[in-house]
Amino acid sequence: MTALPAGATADDLQIVNPVDLEPRRREAVCNQCHLGGEATIPRFGRGFYDFRPGDHLDDTFLVFVHDETATTASGAKPVSQVEQMRQSGCWKGTGGTLGCNSCHDPHTKPTPEGMDAFYRTKCQACHEEKPCSLPEVERDALPAAGSCIRCHMPSQGLVEIAHTAMSDHSVPRKPNEAAPTATRSHGAALVAFDDAASRVPARELERARGLVLASLPGATKSTQRAQEAISALVPEGVNSGDQRGIVTALAGDVAALRGLGELYASTGRMDAAAACWEAALAADPGDGEAMAMLARQMQRGGRLREALAMLDRLISASPSVAAIHAQRGAILVALARPDEAIAAVHKSLELDPSNLAVRSFFAELLARTNRSQEAAEERTTISHLKAAAASPYRPAAAATPAPGSP
Repeated sequence: MTALPAGATADDLQIVNPVDLEPRRREAVCNQCHLGGEATIPRFGRGFYDFRPGDHLDDTFLVFVHDETATTASGAKPVSQVEQMRQSGCWKGTGGTLGCNSCHDPHTKPTPEGMDAFYRTKCQACHEEKPCSLPEVERDALPAAGSCIRCHMPSQGLVEIAHTAMSDHSVPRKPNEAAPTATRSHGAALVAFDDAASRVPARELERARGLVLASLPGATKSTQRAQEAISALVPEGVNSGDQRGIVTALAGDVAALRGLGELYASTGRMDAAAACWEAALAADPGDGEAMAMLARQMQRGGRLREALAMLDRLISASPSVAAIHAQRGAILVALARPDEAIAAVHKSLELDPSNLAVRSFFAELLARTNRSQEAAEERTTISHLKAAAASPYRPAAAATPAPGSP
């Protein structure tokens, strides 16, 4: 390493100060966590933790939100603070240079007592020449009492959990201009945030849209929705009925193959589904979701020994998932290996003691193998768990008997 001349300083290449970034890159530092959106899809070959300060958000992943044009026309207000801020006159008036750290210090939080004064200072930094037009008497009256945010950022009810805007970040000029908060609508048009469509290749954008459609509730229960998602995931020019061509075209794209397999399964194309999952595993032998899906498909198709081998492989990678051990137990029962089945189901209950369905299966299995006393004890446990779940009060924990006590 070459030594620096005496008195010279080197730039810190490890830490990026957001203040030094242009607005879109600066806001991406905050938006990577605080932009909830409807769905977030990593770009092909990228993961959520690949984002680095200084990147554009869509260099790493695409966040899908409600179409801003449609949302504005309907009078609905987006849920997230980021989307609300982009509807504000403050953001538009600065040409998009207003950002999170224009008002928030990421390293400190004002006290409840000092909050009004803190944010009044932030507001006046822009509005000093054109302050509030209300007479001072009205401005200082309750409930605002001179607070900019109490008047122009009124509190909202909680509609969503993740990063819900508790104060209105659209900053209405008058409190009664505040539009109703939008609820999540799975039928509304979704678009990639911040005009990412103009920067991301069309094929990658369509792939991400397909993964979003596949993730929406009910996607696998509606043939029309499933087909729309399939069409988006299958690359243009590839026949949607060409199973081998699809797998070849998507080679290495584990997320798309896995999602496509689930969609095919929902429409009854089980051979195509299995081919997709097998291709996903070929690309990533440790992909637990693809293993689980394949194991279920093998089990349904009567390929019990193959399903068991797949579950054993999955357990090697994820030994602490209770459902896998329970599924393994069911297969071992079908293979007439009751002792191994009991051990597998017992392991599942060790990991998740509260699963009543698995406990009932375990009790039945014990009874069928002439372990009547254990089966009776298991049924007693089930009764206690059901009673506890039905009661509004949790019973007090029983004291542990002292050693040697009767």
